[in-house]
Amino acid sequence: MAIVDESIIQQCRQDADAVSSTHDLDQIKSKYLGSKSAIRESLKHLATLDSARRKDASILVNSIKKSLGEIIFSRRAALLQEQTDRALADQGVDTTKDAAHWHIGALHPLTLTLNALKRSLQHMGFTIAFGPEAETFYYNFTALNTPRYHPAVTAQDTLYIDDDQLLRSHTSCVQIRMLEQQQPPLRIFSPGRVFRADTPDATHSPCFMQCEGLVIDHQANLSDLVSTLRCLLENFFGRSLKMRFRPSYFPFTEPSLECDIWFKDKWLEVLGCGMVHPNVLENLGIDTHKYQGYAFGLGIDRLTMLRYQIDDIRALYEGDQAFLQQEAQE
Repeated sequence: MAIVDESIIQQCRQDADAVSSTHDLDQIKSKYLGSKSAIRESLKHLATLDSARRKDASILVNSIKKSLGEIIFSRRAALLQEQTDRALADQGVDTTKDAAHWHIGALHPLTLTLNALKRSLQHMGFTIAFGPEAETFYYNFTALNTPRYHPAVTAQDTLYIDDDQLLRSHTSCVQIRMLEQQQPPLRIFSPGRVFRADTPDATHSPCFMQCEGLVIDHQANLSDLVSTLRCLLENFFGRSLKMRFRPSYFPFTEPSLECDIWFKDKWLEVLGCGMVHPNVLENLGIDTHKYQGYAFGLGIDRLTMLRYQIDDIRALYEGDQAFLQQEAQE
């Protein structure tokens, strides 16, 4: 028996193009690739050839077999597509019309800001920590050196669920939970949603996002705090910044500071910070002669508004797709 030659490829292509159904195509496949096909007989015949001829003949037969398989596969795909087009045409679907324009999704500006902060803080050795949004009075206030009678309890306009349960007014409570679970030294940051009883306007929202950082170590000091914040903010804005720190007051830090940056020809407050108050550490059983720390908290919404030049905080929460798509492209 002679080995098949490449002329069989053209014969197979002509036969495949002539059929109009997958059932008929199966007959063509059986004819050219089935158990009684010339290809099968040629493969069996290879064993009778001497080694010198067998190698070249084997390459030829397998190449032809591959080509025949590709012809059958391509024709089957074309027949199936024709069947689909006919079915759609019967339903009145015009497959020649342009498809609807698809809008590719994008990350929300708040997510982009949070991701940028996360990258910088993680590069500086901070680990991320999370906590519940519904908190107890103890974690939100008492453990942070703010007893129930303290004026700051009222000043924060907290949203209470009952006498002891509330929606957290900051993410500092996550720091207390982490200090209960992990002994210092530690470097953590805790991003998340916080809640205040604010009336929505261009600069206020009852729900917004914060990111707070905490470092507890043997020699943590204000100089480290300032350097950390400068690195964080300059990485975020992508340029050198003119910064200043002003004395302030927070119950859980002493001394307390507020950080401003020079932005568009004026000073803008961007975050609060300070050295962790000894009372906070002592209440958690941490030796204040051995450890000290610093903390900082910044508004993710505010940084987002500065970075993307957004004038109204409500735009971040209204779900306007045109607005969000525009910000994602910048």
